[in-house]
Amino acid sequence: MKGGQPSKCRDCNQPIRWWRSAVREGGWLCVDYSPDDAGTVQRVPTRDPATRKAVMYGRDLSGMDLAAAVADGELLFQLHAHTCPKGRK
Repeated sequence: MKGGQPSKCRDCNQPIRWWRSAVREGGWLCVDYSPDDAGTVQRVPTRDPATRKAVMYGRDLSGMDLAAAVADGELLFQLHAHTCPKGRK
């Protein structure tokens, strides 16, 4: 299921989350279900302006943005493609 609800990776059966991409229109990010100290993906919670329902977006950080998020103690997540033991390389 997309939209932040837990689902399972079809390759390794681990729990994952699907978040909309905050930087690519129509894109999705597949992240590990739990936060990770080595994570690079920031949660960006928003509300749909039409429905007022919560919608979770994600932003893959690097450089100074990543350093700032780590310094601020933000919970960051790993892209599941980087951790899936059976993922496509």
